[in-house]
Amino acid sequence: MLTLLHALQDESADHWRVVAQAWGVEYPASSRDPVSELIVAVLNPERIAEVYRALPPPLRQAVAALRAKGGKIPVAEFFHRFGEIRSMGPARRQREQPWRNPASVSEALWYSGWIGRAFIRAGSGAQEYVFLPGDLEALIPAGAESPASEWSLLSYQPGRQEQPMQAKFRSAQDACTILAYARNWPPPAHRGIRTPGAARALDLHLKEPDALPFLSCLLLEKGLLRGDPLQPEPDTARAFLERTVEESAAFLLKAWRDSGAWNDLAHVGVSSAEAAWPNDPVRARRNFLKAVRAVPRGEWCTIESAAAAIHRTDLEFQRPASEFDVWRLRDDSGEFLRGLDSWDRVEGALVRFYFSGPLAWLGAVETTPRGNPKAFRFTPQAAALWDEESESAAGVPARARIRPDGSLVVLPETAPLLRYQLARCADWLEPKGGAYVYRITPRALARAREQGVRAAHILPLLESLAGKVPAALAGALRRWEERGTEAAVRPGKILLPRNEEAARRIAALAERDRGTLVRLEGPVYVVARLGANRLRTRLIEEGFLLEEEDEG
Repeated sequence: MLTLLHALQDESADHWRVVAQAWGVEYPASSRDPVSELIVAVLNPERIAEVYRALPPPLRQAVAALRAKGGKIPVAEFFHRFGEIRSMGPARRQREQPWRNPASVSEALWYSGWIGRAFIRAGSGAQEYVFLPGDLEALIPAGAESPASEWSLLSYQPGRQEQPMQAKFRSAQDACTILAYARNWPPPAHRGIRTPGAARALDLHLKEPDALPFLSCLLLEKGLLRGDPLQPEPDTARAFLERTVEESAAFLLKAWRDSGAWNDLAHVGVSSAEAAWPNDPVRARRNFLKAVRAVPRGEWCTIESAAAAIHRTDLEFQRPASEFDVWRLRDDSGEFLRGLDSWDRVEGALVRFYFSGPLAWLGAVETTPRGNPKAFRFTPQAAALWDEESESAAGVPARARIRPDGSLVVLPETAPLLRYQLARCADWLEPKGGAYVYRITPRALARAREQGVRAAHILPLLESLAGKVPAALAGALRRWEERGTEAAVRPGKILLPRNEEAARRIAALAERDRGTLVRLEGPVYVVARLGANRLRTRLIEEGFLLEEEDEG
């Protein structure tokens, strides 16, 4: 602990006299150890209470800010908020007597002995701090004001037409989608997560497409994806998928909080002129989260007021003051961003990105309006960022619905492991009303068979998702397992049986429903009056899963 002795011991006798005068005590000029006797006189609880209450409000606020930061604040940040201490030689100091007319809050506190300056080691280097002597702080009377007013953000009332972004558990749902996609269509590690020729399936099922590089980075860093091409790592991916969507969302929030691989600064319109980025993304993120922990939960606040509050209270949350002129950062135009004047274009931009990017994608905040966020409010999920307990979302297990054409409508809240397993053996279709839609098809079953998934595994999965499986679909699935694809439809609605039994059954179907299937030549038919879904349903009733051939 830095004490009043640390604050005074390297100063001159003239400084000690000024401090004694400020505290209203006799300066022991004839003592062998005047500074020690001065400290004993100052550290009197009644005197400290009296002097503290007499401090002007700006000085008390500066003391409160130091207490809120554990008793010390980097010199550059403290001076930025409370003014500088002018550098003076003995002659000028005697001539101007700055203690009588201090130019700043910092100067007033300095000449009254309330603060000291010291270099403190941090990591591999040392940084100069302004500190509040610990023995003096311990005697500040109870009830002294806290710096809560520093975090009084501007409130915001969303308009009736504004559509807020409410991600909820979308990060967990998208992580499940990415893992299933990588299992079906392993993407080259060097080309991003999208596999050439198969990206449409991924694009259909992502809830937050803008977050794809971000989530992919977290999944790679946590070991859920690995290899080249990328594949889910069996043990870690399964452990993740066995969580509820709520637990998975909390896992991803903590993964971002602790991520050294994802560099938020690289996504705010700033580039580094050096070979490597100079910032520590984990340090900046944790300092930011420590600051915003004071924000009221569930209340709409403007993003700009949060950036302004961090500018006041945590100026150096990313760049230490000694490095504001050292980091070689530049904006998109190539202009270098140096000095404290660049704070809003670097740190301010980073704060805005935290709210509109990772925090929003991960469901820790809601933002409004959608697309151009001006305000945010923390959700209960944000508690995971500070390892706090949050209320579990009560609800019944989500169920899927199997439609007669072999497609399944799966609610987003469905257990991730069940949806992941279904996505491995079904085609990915256009979502409906926020729900995922899949279809059991020969093409998807062939892909699943290559992964070791057979009909004996799929039927229990469908039962887990939807309860009872329609007998016709179960029969068609077993029949495909034994005989393969027996009917295909080509572009132009040309229906082609693949064997004699299929030709016989389709001929009987055409006879029963005259005009729906029109024979062209031999066993080949054109589908005249049936839509695609009805055709699939009819063939499933006949025991066949229809294969749909692509153009070319």
